[in-house]
Amino acid sequence: AALGRIPDLKVIARTSGFAFKGKNEDIRKIAQVLGVTNILEGSVRRAGSRVRIGAQLVSAVDGSHLWSERYDRELADIFAVQDEIAQAIGDALKTELQRLPGNAAATRQRTNPEAYQAYLEGRYWMLQYTSAGMAPALECFERSIRLDPNYAAPHAALGERAHILALYMGVPSRDVIPAGLAAANRALELNPEAGEAYFSRGALRALYEWDWNAAGADLARAIELNPVLVGPRIMHRNEEAMAQIRAALELDPLSMTARTVELWVLCAAGSAPLAMERARALTSLFGGSWFSWYHAAITFNTNGLHQESEAALRTGLELSPRNFSLMSCLALVLGRQGRAADAVRLQMELEDLAKQQYVPIYQRALASLGCGDADQFYRLMERSLDEREVGAPIQLITMRPTLRTDPRYQALMKRINLV
Repeated sequence: AALGRIPDLKVIARTSGFAFKGKNEDIRKIAQVLGVTNILEGSVRRAGSRVRIGAQLVSAVDGSHLWSERYDRELADIFAVQDEIAQAIGDALKTELQRLPGNAAATRQRTNPEAYQAYLEGRYWMLQYTSAGMAPALECFERSIRLDPNYAAPHAALGERAHILALYMGVPSRDVIPAGLAAANRALELNPEAGEAYFSRGALRALYEWDWNAAGADLARAIELNPVLVGPRIMHRNEEAMAQIRAALELDPLSMTARTVELWVLCAAGSAPLAMERARALTSLFGGSWFSWYHAAITFNTNGLHQESEAALRTGLELSPRNFSLMSCLALVLGRQGRAADAVRLQMELEDLAKQQYVPIYQRALASLGCGDADQFYRLMERSLDEREVGAPIQLITMRPTLRTDPRYQALMKRINLV
């Protein structure tokens, strides 16, 4: 984050950089994949309350060392070491870190190392995007808050966790989003310059409150405070979305989330050939994730490749059986192929699942559309908006190319303040 504030210095996000953790890859190959000219590598070893950090900056052009250092410190000094490393790299690259009030190094909120460790563990579990990971994530964030009640980061993470629960884990939005908004606001009370908190609040303001202007202000502030953050860049409205997506992918070329949002934007813009190329690349990179097959399938279906979409969805269901997102989309795809009886059977299976667990109403609406019942689709979408399901605005936006001429669709878009 500190290095990311240096003008004209592109810093790759940690998710892409960490994709090479533990792999014996050639430096030049890593640099080519990430689109960078220098690589920072190192190690961290902990013994009791002491930590040893080794770091070196390597030129990807010839493999030469531009800078290296070893630090032996107490864990309590971990944040100071981070700042020292950032400053040393800036000096090695013949530039200076900006010492401004908004500088990430100067304003990073300090906490005790155990609270910081609990927060990092919580993010690890949360970003698995699985139901099994959400409970330990909550425990870690709550433990971090108990260890340091004034630490903003775990509060911001609770807001992000609420978003994930409502969007992907089948938890009713009204059950979690208000608490998520409160957590994000609390984070900003504790640290008004917490970029992650602005992102968390901005996403919820957009998808739950439908306040796109306030959301846009939050997301812009998040990027200003922490230019390396990818999340705020993928939440922009259409007129800004493609430029922000390009910036996000430059920062984080191996981000599955950024690549899936790129598909939405390309489909909305009518860029079919490029969208399908990116969809195939997504499944090639992240073939073990149902999430990637799901978003690739949506892209194929939107552009008329229904058989390829069906194949992608069935692959996703092998990875995540009885996944309501995949099931509802498959019902739509089967309907588009003229296989109404198969779509109806899948819709009935989805309704049976809804008796056992919460299935978002907008997903059930999508299955109805696959069965040829447009009236039921719009009735269910109205109910979904009544319940403030955070996935409903996303579904409406992604269906714009096929539904935009229907007055009922325009009425729904007006209701969420997008007309």
